[in-house]
Amino acid sequence: MGVEYPITEDLVEAFCTAIMAFADWRRGGPEPQVFLDGKFLPVSAIANFVSVSNDPMPDGIYDFLCRVIGAGNAPADRTFAAGGSSLYRSCMDLQTRRARQSTQQRSVKAQRRLDAA
Repeated sequence: MGVEYPITEDLVEAFCTAIMAFADWRRGGPEPQVFLDGKFLPVSAIANFVSVSNDPMPDGIYDFLCRVIGAGNAPADRTFAAGGSSLYRSCMDLQTRRARQSTQQRSVKAQRRLDAA
């Protein structure tokens, strides 16, 4: 099992911002960046950082996370580790779906060009 670290206030704030950014990202565009420790990092990186802390997640953050990522992706428990892992998985799922959709769209366009030729 990995090393556990207590979560910092800055990381909690970045995680909350990452949840909000993920909600906006679902509408489209590239993966948003969140400011932490003097640099901008992708939402998935923030989620990954949070996943090393087994500190309990406050109910408000847990409820907000569940609303944003959906009940099907809800964390296994109410720790930041579980919440970070769930947000990370949601990021990867969204990237995979978008990549699949992009590939399908390119295939349809290519087929249309062939049909028109």
